[in-house]
Amino acid sequence: MIRRVEKSAARQVAERWVELNAQLEAASVLTPGGPRLADYALGEFRPRAVLQRLLDLKPSYFAQKDILFAGLCAWIVCPRDTNLVQEAMILAGAACLASAEREYQKAFPQSPMLADIVTRLNGPGIDFYRDFYYPAGGLQRILVARSPATLKNDIQSASQWIELSVEMTRVCHFHADKLENRSKFLRASYASAGSAVSYLIGEGKRDKMVINSLLASRITNKTVDALNCQKRANEFSQSAALIYAAYSITYASENLLNVICRGEASYQKHGHLIAEWARRAAYVAEHIISPMYKRAGKFQQIEYLLDIPPLAFTGPDYGEATEGVKRAFAVMRPRSSNLPDDLQGPRKPKRKVCWS
Repeated sequence: MIRRVEKSAARQVAERWVELNAQLEAASVLTPGGPRLADYALGEFRPRAVLQRLLDLKPSYFAQKDILFAGLCAWIVCPRDTNLVQEAMILAGAACLASAEREYQKAFPQSPMLADIVTRLNGPGIDFYRDFYYPAGGLQRILVARSPATLKNDIQSASQWIELSVEMTRVCHFHADKLENRSKFLRASYASAGSAVSYLIGEGKRDKMVINSLLASRITNKTVDALNCQKRANEFSQSAALIYAAYSITYASENLLNVICRGEASYQKHGHLIAEWARRAAYVAEHIISPMYKRAGKFQQIEYLLDIPPLAFTGPDYGEATEGVKRAFAVMRPRSSNLPDDLQGPRKPKRKVCWS
């Protein structure tokens, strides 16, 4: 008799699972045969595909955009650190799952186990587990990930020299706006921009308004020569367009890049800025980076950006330091006792482009 009851109960559970699974499948938003997170984010991080999904207005599954936004923010400050990018996404997904668990615990205070079961089956939905949780490694992967506090510190450390990338692109923005005359000024390059930034750092010791706010907050009495400026900025060359675009966006009395570099950016708080961010990056690609090359084409620095309408924004005004910036790009640099050696002339025109 007991055995018959057990078989009957097991059959009911199996039948109920078939019904529940059908409901879970019906709620799926993943396109059959479409790209999966493992194809473009977990493992090799493909920023173009990530941006496409973040900007897609079609429904997404639980925490998908939170996960991708976290990965994108980590990628722009450390595009070469694959593990850090992966763990930013894993911790973002785990945080969303923990938040859902807390909500169901409130709904079922009398039974924590029931709350946990409901969370697993009815909370995030099947897509979260099928597309992210299990492909990422499940609970075991979460357990071996660094802590949220450590991740935050590591992002801050990885972005240590990002201010030089910002100033390099600001200088090239100024060049794109003001120095188009090729009989007087060379084509923009990181080599010439490095000379300009080195000069501006010296000026910034007297007037911090000359340089970007991130650089101004870190400026010391040490001299940073043109080559060091170029080398440090090259660490971020792949993501320079998104970096500069984030710096140009004001959020809560500061710029978006500051928030990202502190490891405090999240889709919940800052996701509404993604469209503006992407469009500003498209402007950086079209107006600032592409003219640095003689031949039109796709380059590592901009090939991941989407073909969307660019959103223009105002370039820097270097005030009294403008002449020094111009000299960095001049075809023939005049001698001046007020300029560092790397801005002295004369010199022969250069044709080489040294962005990367």
